[in-house]
Amino acid sequence: MYDAIDVARYIIQFYRGRGVLISNLKLQKLLYYIQGECLADDDIGEPCFHEPVEAWKHGPVVRDVYDEYSNYMAGEIQSCQKPAVTIDEKHQSAINSVLERYQDTDPWELVEKTHRETPWLSVYREGQHGTIIPTELIRHYFRKNNRG
Repeated sequence: MYDAIDVARYIIQFYRGRGVLISNLKLQKLLYYIQGECLADDDIGEPCFHEPVEAWKHGPVVRDVYDEYSNYMAGEIQSCQKPAVTIDEKHQSAINSVLERYQDTDPWELVEKTHRETPWLSVYREGQHGTIIPTELIRHYFRKNNRG
């Protein structure tokens, strides 16, 4: 398992290598889908990162990563350090699968998608900020629905 900030940095570096910039909004949704992918993957079967995923107004959020890149607001993340750790091959495969799947997807499409899915729907309450989406709920949903 990794720190979410290292997974976020991996995502940003992955897209930067393809000439694609990413916003904090899209980064948050990708982290959620990566967590689901890893939980549902028979070879991994555990969370990709330690930090909880929370249900916010615009979908799932990992607070530590949100805070790290919040100064970019809705704009593209311009600078990023490299991950502090090397992500192993099986996790890279799962992460890359999600990143390739959603590379050209608009962040607001991902917001709408997460708003139709059980993990966010079942815990989000209007006006509440930061309710944790249980890992088991994410695992169950992604296993049942063949991932994101």
